[in-house]
Amino acid sequence: MKKILLLSIFAVGLLLTIESCKDDDPAPQEILITSHRKTGKFYKLDLTTGAKTEAFDIKLSGNTLNELRGFVYHPKKDLFYASASSYVDQDNPRNGFLYSIVPSTKVATVINSNNGKGGAYAIWDAVVNWAVASDDSLVSVGDFNGDGSGIVKFGTDGGRSKKTTEVDFCCGLGLIYDATAKTMLVTNDPNDGTVEILTITQATGAISNTLVIDNLIDFPKDVSTDWLPVKAMAKAKDGMIYALMFNSDEADTYLIKIDIANKKATYIATLGTDNANQYNLLAFVPENKL
Repeated sequence: MKKILLLSIFAVGLLLTIESCKDDDPAPQEILITSHRKTGKFYKLDLTTGAKTEAFDIKLSGNTLNELRGFVYHPKKDLFYASASSYVDQDNPRNGFLYSIVPSTKVATVINSNNGKGGAYAIWDAVVNWAVASDDSLVSVGDFNGDGSGIVKFGTDGGRSKKTTEVDFCCGLGLIYDATAKTMLVTNDPNDGTVEILTITQATGAISNTLVIDNLIDFPKDVSTDWLPVKAMAKAKDGMIYALMFNSDEADTYLIKIDIANKKATYIATLGTDNANQYNLLAFVPENKL
């Protein structure tokens, strides 16, 4: 009996030691990723140089999924969620599908085919970017047609709220979401040579602050007269914001970093130099999910 008791105590102690080690394990490093719009290939990005390292692609029915726009990792679901660009080109009908993706297999499932669910809501032009909300749903910004541009929530099964919180914003709509405060930073239609960022309350769409950044640093060419919408933003754990800026005049895609406090945007790298080589999404994801 004594031997059994000692073995039981030893087993409990060993289990506690293992659990303690698990608790002490460092969180996986977060990696900044982007995706080539036409090929669907995902890349890891070096935060200092912008150098791309091929990472993975996503399959749907055996084919590589491309034309992706919004992208987010949902920790509780352990799934990626993505939205597609609505138009492959302006002569084709709307696409705009929504997907869930299993990180371990990189296999996608269509969770909303943007068909309006029999007239329950309008077919949207774009779900541009999204984030994980405080209730574990998905909160998105985009162009929802009859409802105008604004904020819409989606369930993780792809079901959409019929309510659109309308906001007077435009174009790139890069998004940083604060799930605790339920506020968002969204990039707005810029003036030439500037970055404009709105602070928006999710529930009401009220704009509480407009930040205009015209201190653009280290760009390889003069962009002071160019139209520079920011398509995506991703926030690192140290608070630095990384972004994709599209130079609509030159068709260049720039990787930049945005220092909100000091109101400056600094060039890191040029990822693409024409319309056939655009990069539309940007996200930090755990390294062990690549």
